Amino acid sequence: MNRSIAIDRALVRLVNAALALSLALAFATAARAQTSTPRVEARRPLNVFFIGNSFISVNDMPGMLAEVGNARGSGPRIRTGSTIILGGNLKDLWGWGWRSMPDRFDYVILQEGTPTLLSRPEQTARYAALFDAVVRASGSRTILLVPWARASQRDTQPAMDRSIRTIAKDLGVAVAPVGLAWRIAQERAPGLTLYLPDQRHPAPIGSYIAACVIYLVITSSGESCPPIPVISASAGDIAVAQYAAVRALRMRPVNKRR
Repeated sequence: MNRSIAIDRALVRLVNAALALSLALAFATAARAQTSTPRVEARRPLNVFFIGNSFISVNDMPGMLAEVGNARGSGPRIRTGSTIILGGNLKDLWGWGWRSMPDRFDYVILQEGTPTLLSRPEQTARYAALFDAVVRASGSRTILLVPWARASQRDTQPAMDRSIRTIAKDLGVAVAPVGLAWRIAQERAPGLTLYLPDQRHPAPIGSYIAACVIYLVITSSGESCPPIPVISASAGDIAVAQYAAVRALRMRPVNKRR
């Protein structure tokens, strides 16, 4: 009898030890699984710097670009900075003594004044090249913005488009075809108000089109640009702007950087 009890107790101890070992293995496996599960990384921001004139600062185009990035549920968030000279051109901006970028940026947007681009494209080419050398030395990438024509000079848009594309090809940099996107929007919705009353500077929807084009260039995205709360426009106008941005990039593929 005593021997039987001793055997039973030994069996109980053996079963308990086996159960404890099984539980330990289960916890160890769960811990390894939890450790090996990849963490969801935060969206790495893209840093974008604008160099240009009031075409950029009116309506805060850099801020709109950041809003577009934040409105997208996926993809990078966008941080922006800018150097602006009202009524200036790239020569004026270079005169501020650019020898290095003020910080590390992923992309630098260069915007030339339309009078200079139309009358002295060789000057635009020279200073775009100087800026691009500084941008490359900092590890960033240059994007040349094709501006929109004034309302009274819409027939000059193809000439500006050709000039910027020629310069971009020579430098091996990308192009943001904003002027073309404006033209597409005008053709699709002739009543769309792209200009402020001065017929030169952009209305908010015009700046939104520009921000969308730049966003699609820097993200290599074929998706339409998300709406942003800073734009008070009808759903129809937003849809036209989104269509114009996507269509412009399909008609004018972004140059590959050398």
